[in-house]
Amino acid sequence: SEEPVAVEASVEQPTPAATTVPDIPSSSAGPSSSTGPMVPTSRSKPLTAQQLAKTLASLNNWMLVSASKLSTLATTVAAQSVPATVEIPQSIEETLKTLLANHEKILATQAALTKAVDAQGKALKELAREHKKMRKSRASKDEVKEIRANVDKIKADQLPLDLFFDESAPPPSVVVPEPHAPPDVQPVHDPAPVPAAEQQQAGNQSE
Repeated sequence: SEEPVAVEASVEQPTPAATTVPDIPSSSAGPSSSTGPMVPTSRSKPLTAQQLAKTLASLNNWMLVSASKLSTLATTVAAQSVPATVEIPQSIEETLKTLLANHEKILATQAALTKAVDAQGKALKELAREHKKMRKSRASKDEVKEIRANVDKIKADQLPLDLFFDESAPPPSVVVPEPHAPPDVQPVHDPAPVPAAEQQQAGNQSE
C-alpha cells in the first residue's frame, strides 16, 4: 500500500490547481449540469498524490466536455448565420396560380364589358337622333292638322282669310297712277221748252 505523501504547508500550490475554473455558459444543446472541479486550498489538510491525480483527471474531463460544448455552440452559430432557403408549401403555390388565373379572367371580362358599354353608348346616341327626328315629324304632323282645321273653319266662314297670310311678309306695293290732263268737258245745253199744246197733241197721238 502506498503511503500518503505529506505536502508541507510552506510549499506553494500551482496556480491552475489553486484557482477555481469558471463555468462555461451552456449552448443550445442543453444546460450544463457539471461545474468545474474545485481544488481544496486549505493548508490545514495536506493533499496526497492520489487526491491530486484525481483532481487533475477531473479537471481534464471537465475541459474536454467544455471543448465539446464550445464546438457544438460554434456549429450552431454557423448554421444560424447561413440564411435558410425558403420553401413555399405546395398548397400556397397552387393558391397563387389560381389567383393569377382569376386575375387574368377578371381583366378579360373587364375588357369585354368596356366594349359592351361602348356599343351601348353608340346605340343610345342613335336612339337619341331617331327620337329627335320623330319629334320633328310629329311637330310637322301637328302643324298639318292645325292648318287643316283652320281651312275647315274658313270653309265654314268661321275665320277670316287674313289669318293665313304671313304678317312678316312685306305688304304688296300700291301702284299710284300718274296724273293725266283733265278731259275736255263739253257744255250741256238745256233743250228749249215745248209748248203745252204740242205736248198734249203728242200725247193724243200716242193714244
